[in-house]
Amino acid sequence: MRSKNPEIAISQNGFKASMTQKLESSDGRTADITHGAVVVGALIIAADAMAPDFSITGEVKNNQIELRPDVERIKATYAKYPSNFPPRPNWDALSQCVLTLRTKP
Repeated sequence: MRSKNPEIAISQNGFKASMTQKLESSDGRTADITHGAVVVGALIIAADAMAPDFSITGEVKNNQIELRPDVERIKATYAKYPSNFPPRPNWDALSQCVLTLRTKP
């Protein structure tokens, strides 16, 4: 499902948190994917619901969260599989990937 109107919501109860992606396809179908997370100080760490070995780390600052993939953990996961499967991402490009979430005004 490709999203035409992506939205990400984070909810928190103490240290426990979740990050929910709300997706809508071009034909109007909708789906939510919720990733489990934990908050420690000014960091949020979320495990990908579709691939739990992959995680995303977010730094909370100035009313926004900067999310980055945990490239070293993803590399370690890929090392468990044959070198040609699954296809490897471009590690340099992945390490530069940043998603910035800001609160709605």
